[in-house]
Amino acid sequence: LLDNVENALDLSCGTGFITNKLSEYTKKKPIGIDQSKDMLSIAKQQYEKNCIFLQDDVVSCLKKQSANQFDIVTNGWGLGYSKPFQIIKGAYKVLKPGGQLAIIDNSLFSIKEPIWAVFVTAAEDPTMFQAMFKIRFLPNLGALKRRMIFAGFHIEDAWEGEKTYFVENGKQALQRLHYTGAFAGLERCVYPYRKEEFDNRFIRNIERSYLTKKGIPITHRYIAAIAIKKK
Repeated sequence: LLDNVENALDLSCGTGFITNKLSEYTKKKPIGIDQSKDMLSIAKQQYEKNCIFLQDDVVSCLKKQSANQFDIVTNGWGLGYSKPFQIIKGAYKVLKPGGQLAIIDNSLFSIKEPIWAVFVTAAEDPTMFQAMFKIRFLPNLGALKRRMIFAGFHIEDAWEGEKTYFVENGKQALQRLHYTGAFAGLERCVYPYRKEEFDNRFIRNIERSYLTKKGIPITHRYIAAIAIKKK
């Protein structure tokens, strides 16, 4: 995947971890794209020496890019927060022939505990929200592979799995979900002047439903694939 790489594009780069890893293999600085100003601020503080970070919607960014220019396009944990098939089609366009697309993302029932807590919080008082929190997680690995094939890719490898970690309380759960990007976009759905109220309600609801002696479990159920654009 990372042999003789000229350049790379990291979509939904978040705090820049994957973008920076790509910089170890690319001749040019990899480009990271994300819509979150706060997450890009962290990425720039940590990795701006090695990478280029731009604030933009990933679908819009791909539409503006010229065709056949990148060796690698990656998307880590961001597909389901945007428009999956449009991202995959856009990645196909901007990749050079023989270029590779690597995706890892939550599946439909990933992080179901915090997402359920968000639904409960919203049901208690919908007036906190200025917009709907939209997620488009794919249901399974087959759904990801089909979209890649329909876009014109050849699947090189694909796998799935899950990882559970525990946090001590609801406040830590909320902080971790924001920091990792798992709640990407949620901050734009809640009215800014009611954010503190939402946070407090969410913390109460996730603790009430899921707090155990080990803490609150958060399980990422993921799907991943590497595909190549045929020459």
